[in-house]
Amino acid sequence: MNVVRKRGEVIRKFILDNLENAPEDIVRLTANNFDCTRQAVHKHLQRLVEEGAISAHRKGRKKTYTIVPLVTWNDRYSIDHKVTEGTVWSKDISLFFKKLPENVRDIWHYSFTEMFNNAIEHSGGTSIAVSLTKTASSTEIVIFDNGVGIFNKIQSALNLTDKRHAVLELAKGKFTTDPDNHSGEGIFFSSRMFDDFQISSDDVHYYHRFKRPEDWIFQEGKSEAGTKVRMETEQSYLSYYQTGI
Repeated sequence: MNVVRKRGEVIRKFILDNLENAPEDIVRLTANNFDCTRQAVHKHLQRLVEEGAISAHRKGRKKTYTIVPLVTWNDRYSIDHKVTEGTVWSKDISLFFKKLPENVRDIWHYSFTEMFNNAIEHSGGTSIAVSLTKTASSTEIVIFDNGVGIFNKIQSALNLTDKRHAVLELAKGKFTTDPDNHSGEGIFFSSRMFDDFQISSDDVHYYHRFKRPEDWIFQEGKSEAGTKVRMETEQSYLSYYQTGI
């Protein structure tokens, strides 16, 4: 790959990584970061529009851009003796990762089956909803059960006064309410494998980002009852167009 083409790929990857947080300022941000003209940035934006990675919208006299979901999928599963994490992975999920490198597939396989199994065996709920979204720069899976809530369960098991303390126990990597069948390390290892990993239950949120040295625990809003796990991996702009979905 020559230097000019490589620089173009880097610029377009930067646009995709920053567009969601700066949709109306992406031209200035990119031009400043790469010391290039706004005209050059607009050419890269047009290239991404033509490739279907982003869409353009007119807002008055100004054009804005948004990331386009290239793949979206969702389903809901009843928690009963028929559903297993292995079956759901092999039947519904694995096909979205066939063309990715083996190590990336292994990360998704391990973490998806661990999180789905947790929902089956520990949530106390009746159903699990799964959604997948793939863009030119990332893949995200959300697993949501309608159970008692992971932090509520840990708080009750340990008789803790604050749900946020339950997050600390979970983050240690060895806590489990079922020591005979689970090591308690699934969530800890999974959180370290992804670029973004988040667990939300009621109004408490645990967040780990690969690029940040610290974890985040915060209490905000009022989410639905149950537990939501969100896992996201980033990928290079170039690799998406080489491998497809």
